[in-house]
Amino acid sequence: MTLLEQCQKWHEDDQHEKIIEAILALPPEEQNARTDLELARAYNNLADPQTEEGQEMLWQAAALLRLHEEELQDDYAWNFRLGYALFFLRHEEQALSFFERALELHPGDNPQINSREELEDLIEMCRGSLALPHFAESFCRRTEKFWQAFVREEAKLRRLIDESSRSGSGEKMLKKCEKLLGLISDSISFELGYNGEKYELVLTAEGDKAKLFELAYIGRRVPETLLENWSIQIGRRPAGDIMLAADNLEIGAADVRVLVEEIEEGGLALTFYCEKLVFLLKNEENSVWWMLTTLTDQVLGEIAALAYIESFDVVTRPDEKQAEASRWVLLSELPQTLEKMGYELSLSAEDLLESYVVYHTDPIDDPQADWRLDVVAGVTRLEPLVKEYLAAEHDSVDMLYADGIATGFFSYPLDGFDEGDSEAILDFRDRLIDELMNAVGEDVMTITGSATGLHYGYIDFVAWDLEAVLYAALGCFENSGLGFVDFHTFRRDVGGVRLYSGQEEEPPAEVDPETGSLLSAADIVKLESFEDDEGGYFGQMLDYIQDFIMRGIAEERFTEQQ
Repeated sequence: MTLLEQCQKWHEDDQHEKIIEAILALPPEEQNARTDLELARAYNNLADPQTEEGQEMLWQAAALLRLHEEELQDDYAWNFRLGYALFFLRHEEQALSFFERALELHPGDNPQINSREELEDLIEMCRGSLALPHFAESFCRRTEKFWQAFVREEAKLRRLIDESSRSGSGEKMLKKCEKLLGLISDSISFELGYNGEKYELVLTAEGDKAKLFELAYIGRRVPETLLENWSIQIGRRPAGDIMLAADNLEIGAADVRVLVEEIEEGGLALTFYCEKLVFLLKNEENSVWWMLTTLTDQVLGEIAALAYIESFDVVTRPDEKQAEASRWVLLSELPQTLEKMGYELSLSAEDLLESYVVYHTDPIDDPQADWRLDVVAGVTRLEPLVKEYLAAEHDSVDMLYADGIATGFFSYPLDGFDEGDSEAILDFRDRLIDELMNAVGEDVMTITGSATGLHYGYIDFVAWDLEAVLYAALGCFENSGLGFVDFHTFRRDVGGVRLYSGQEEEPPAEVDPETGSLLSAADIVKLESFEDDEGGYFGQMLDYIQDFIMRGIAEERFTEQQ
């Protein structure tokens, strides 16, 4: 009997510890993708998601599996097991794509794997969670905990910054700050230092406007007591002529030429040429792009770069006609060039995020079409969400979801308004927004835009605490006179939730298609709002029951019906 055959027998006998012991005892040269597949399955099956140890096992399983993505991405077991680990780590936004791929690769009837029906159930559970997110801890609370911890630890952090400036080693201070920021997210880029007057914490969005929205919220919640010794900065400021090293080369802004063009949609298209980096483009293209985008951020400032640069390209040789016309400038001269063109470079993150973009679409005149496809015109402060939703993409939504942030919109019918009475429609929407913000508050919700369609009106928002937002919104909508209000995240591939219905009589009880329960989505929102904090008894009980059911189905101990 081979080791893999033995592992299968141990798996069938629920002896997962033996699988782990046997594989970890193998010499490194005998460990491979197939043994890691078995090890990850054992970690998944042994892990109790309710415990810290169980969460660590699930992280280990996911990390092991990701090592073999290139080799096993078209393997059913790899996709299912990675999806399983991510699902119980409460990363449903990532788990969904792996479960869907596993369903495509499902080999058919096989007693050793989950049935297609059970896999479909897991997919629907993911979609249900994404349609009405329930976070163990809201982003609002995460941010509060981070700043409380930062206040407690900031004296130690200042001492580490002082020590690093003398020794030239900043590893300790970076690890310390990374651990603190981990209370919010494991995907926040930052810089630490001392500017001669105050200690600095710089949070960088790395060119992502949705991420900038998140960082700006963190910046708004800074405790006043910190500002005596600290400068908290959102986005890198211009840093002058810095040098970056690559393959024993030093590259500065004076080594890079850039072609500046204004595009019809607004903003700038930049094309870069650097003779020193041409030889790296073939095998190290990502490094070249990173160096050039980083230099551009340092020269312009991160916020100005985010505000104006719409297109970014790198060439191996400048166009001869363009070169002859002297349309190329040094990257070091780019700020002066843009200022002469009328661009304001001293923008703050709040300046950028407070500005609205007007957009128009070709509406679909079908009340049954997906939400927002009937939109005629709208405004938004967060264009990536609208663009991705219309393209049926969700990268920004998933990035924010992973940090406990929900992005979505309220939709409501316009059939109560006279056709073409746009002024009344806009006035009503503005009053509704005012009532929402008065009921909810800026600490838990930020309005990002609105839109008017042929059949429906839309109010877009980012929820820093979704349960608080939805619960408060119910009170506003009950007095609105609307026929109904739905909540929908900025994901096209999940359903919406009927948050409020203006029906005078209660409809007969039936299974809610979004939740699979006799409770409506609004009922569940109300129930979840009774949780006093992320450690409340009701929340723990609900999570335990949900995980128990999901694991039981996945392990074939009972069916969903049972």
